[in-house]
Amino acid sequence: MIQPTRLFAPFLATALLSSCGQFGEPRFHGTAYPDAPPAASFTLTDHNGQSRSLADLRGQPVLLFFGFTHCPDVCPLTLARLSRVLQSMGSRGEQVRVLLVSVDPERDTPPVLARYVSQFGPQVTGLTGEADVLRQMRTQYGAYAEHGGGHGAGEHTDVMHTNAVYGIDRAGRLRVLIAPDGPEEQMRDDIRTLLRI
Repeated sequence: MIQPTRLFAPFLATALLSSCGQFGEPRFHGTAYPDAPPAASFTLTDHNGQSRSLADLRGQPVLLFFGFTHCPDVCPLTLARLSRVLQSMGSRGEQVRVLLVSVDPERDTPPVLARYVSQFGPQVTGLTGEADVLRQMRTQYGAYAEHGGGHGAGEHTDVMHTNAVYGIDRAGRLRVLIAPDGPEEQMRDDIRTLLRI
């Protein structure tokens, strides 16, 4: 007679490997960071005008995104998708924090950020700061931003920037780069993995 535990053991092992990878390493659909390096620390100003650091969010998974409020497409679509995915996860999704770090601090003042992030739910925090501080932060995260031309003298309506979402675990370690235009189910799976580790 075959024991039930023996019958289901191969299926259990396969399930564990699919969620954790070999040797217990978490497995992501997005691009995983080898060795999970610490995410670069920062202290910026949030959309309420308060000082906010990455250390303040220790114990919560963080989805960090570089963008700006005048972005015509990628930024609002990314934030809307993240909000929709987190809402679909119920109470588990409520544990995750989304950070929009401005690449356009000249226009993205705290009041402007506050109006903007209010469209995407209470889990989204807008962050801004001095241009050189933000530039250094982008360098530390391997991100870029380049201002393009506008419609008038001195204007810069377009900013080309990194559009990946940086997944940071509860301990403040970089775990995964999530493509904002990938399948939502894969995005949801990667967030679930961040919640588990």
